[in-house]
Amino acid sequence: MQHAPDQVRKLTPAPFVALNPADLAAAKLAEGSQVSVTSSRGSVTLTLKADASVQPGTAWIPSHLADLPAETLGAGHGEVMTVTINVAS
Repeated sequence: MQHAPDQVRKLTPAPFVALNPADLAAAKLAEGSQVSVTSSRGSVTLTLKADASVQPGTAWIPSHLADLPAETLGAGHGEVMTVTINVAS
């Protein structure tokens, strides 16, 4: 069975960055907020999600999502990248 690109796109989550809930609380950030994630290679604006499986002090952006946010930042193949996260203006 073949799927049209639109059908597959509906199954793919919208781009996001996930942080540990403790990090969200410490930074006074709210889940669902739009944040700017910046690395030495680029910057993207993403929706913030809380995820207890993300290690404290780290952020996780899935690779191969729409608009390729992880790849824009220079990751996407399992590399560790240093990023800063700020509330989007």
